[in-house]
Amino acid sequence: MSASFAEGLRRNKIASILALIAFIAFVSLALGSRYDERPRYRQVILPGIERSELLYHAALERMVAEPKASRRVYHLINAHERAVDVLKFIRSRRPMTAVGTMAHMELIRYYRRVDEAFAILRSEMSIDEEIDFLDRWEEIRLKIRPIYERWSTWIEQ
Repeated sequence: MSASFAEGLRRNKIASILALIAFIAFVSLALGSRYDERPRYRQVILPGIERSELLYHAALERMVAEPKASRRVYHLINAHERAVDVLKFIRSRRPMTAVGTMAHMELIRYYRRVDEAFAILRSEMSIDEEIDFLDRWEEIRLKIRPIYERWSTWIEQ
C-alpha cells in the first residue's frame, strides 16, 4: 500500500507539490490569523440589540419620570417585559468567534441578572407595598453595570 502511494506521488509530482503548498498555506492562515468579528457584529447584531434596548430604556425613563406611584409600577412591569425581550433577542443571535461569543455571553449574563433583579424587586413589592423600588432598582443597576461594561468595552475597541 505504501509502495502504491509512493508511486502515485512520483507520477503526480506537480499535483502533489501544489496540494502540499495549498495545505501548508491553508493551515498557516487558519492558525495564524485572528478574525476580528466586531465589524460584522456591529453591522448585523448590534442594530437589533440597540432597537430592543431603546424600548427597555424608554420604559425605565418613564418609570423614573412618572409622578404617580401606581403608574410607576406599571412602567416597572413594562421595563421588565422589555428587558426579557432584549434577552430573547440576544439569545437568538450567535457570534462566530470565541472572543465574540465570550463578549456576547457577558451581555446575556447582564440581561439575565436584570430579569432576575426585576423578578426579585416585584416579589419584594408584593410583600412590602411601601418599598422605594426606584432606589432599590438604582442599587441593583449599579451592582450589575460592570457586566454590561465588559461587553460594551469589547464592542467599542
